[in-house]
Amino acid sequence: MQVTVKDNYLNMRTGLPSVNAPNTKYLNPGDILEIDGQLYQGDSYQGVNTWVKDAAMNYYWSGAVAHQIQTMSIVPTSPTDINDFRQIAQFPPQLINYNERLVKIPIGIKSNLGAGVKVGVLDSGVEKLHLDLAKNLVYSKDFTNSSAGDEDMQGHGTPMASLIAASPFFTGQGVMGVAPDAKLYSAKVMYDRDSPDDFLSVQNGLDDLLTNRMDIINMSIGHPPFNPATVVSQYISNKLAQSTDTIFFASTKQFDQIDNPAELLELFPANCANVIPVCCLTRDLTMKYWDNLPAPLIIVPYFLDSSCSIKTRHYYFQVYGSSVSTALVSGITSLLLSADNTITRTKQGVLNALKPYSSTVEEAFSNPGPEIHFIIKT
Repeated sequence: MQVTVKDNYLNMRTGLPSVNAPNTKYLNPGDILEIDGQLYQGDSYQGVNTWVKDAAMNYYWSGAVAHQIQTMSIVPTSPTDINDFRQIAQFPPQLINYNERLVKIPIGIKSNLGAGVKVGVLDSGVEKLHLDLAKNLVYSKDFTNSSAGDEDMQGHGTPMASLIAASPFFTGQGVMGVAPDAKLYSAKVMYDRDSPDDFLSVQNGLDDLLTNRMDIINMSIGHPPFNPATVVSQYISNKLAQSTDTIFFASTKQFDQIDNPAELLELFPANCANVIPVCCLTRDLTMKYWDNLPAPLIIVPYFLDSSCSIKTRHYYFQVYGSSVSTALVSGITSLLLSADNTITRTKQGVLNALKPYSSTVEEAFSNPGPEIHFIIKT
């Protein structure tokens, strides 16, 4: 987005949102500045501690520009936070760019980057110190009564969020998600050492995200079906079925957890009405089970690559599985919504919108990982 420098000259600070960062040039009053549309916390000057940033990682004190930015990252970006991250992070050998790998998605859709789309991550929380999430993580709340609060102790929600909407903080390093301009809302529903158990945390987290009017809710979580249905699971099922404004994706079992295709949907909430199930399969299992796979089903081929992680794992690690596949599809759908917000938000409406960009089995498994494909079984 563009902002205008107000009445005073404005210093460009390189690398840090700090009055002590290198200053290589200044802007004149009235100059137009292209920024990423996000506020970052940094040094306070004249009582204002927020900064804006351009694509080259130059920072500008926000008090000197005319803007109406309201959404602010909850990831600390002070000079100390940035320096600490640099010292700890073990970056992948090269930038991991999932948006670029979507070879079947037209550039006109990919280039929207998911702008204007809100994605809820119903998971184990998201690491608030990860700078690749600084641009887009705008909300985080705990529903597990954890002593650690909304912090991600399992290290599962953080990689899922990054696959959807990470935006590399340092140029050419780190991870770029599928939709690097989508806004992330984290609801911590996974207990620090276990699953959601009775799913009461999921019920409360789901209610909260729906109150915040999510466009998409990513549920890379699962539980064996509740038989008979509990009051909580029935409430969740009804809530998912009745929603007309939000798109839901949930992960199924994956290739190394099944002995027959019927087992894929032996997870709640992937088996709920209005939820689109997503799984990870190998080529061999896809071919072997194709005729008997449940439908509708979205399949993303198995591959292993880097994502953002929690601090104890040096901020990056490698992931695979149906959780990953689900997050990637949530990101892809964010791109489609960013390009066309009139998409019908039903299971069939979303599948219809995704179908033109789906792949055959042969295409999908031709180069898994470097290329991101999805297959729709109907």
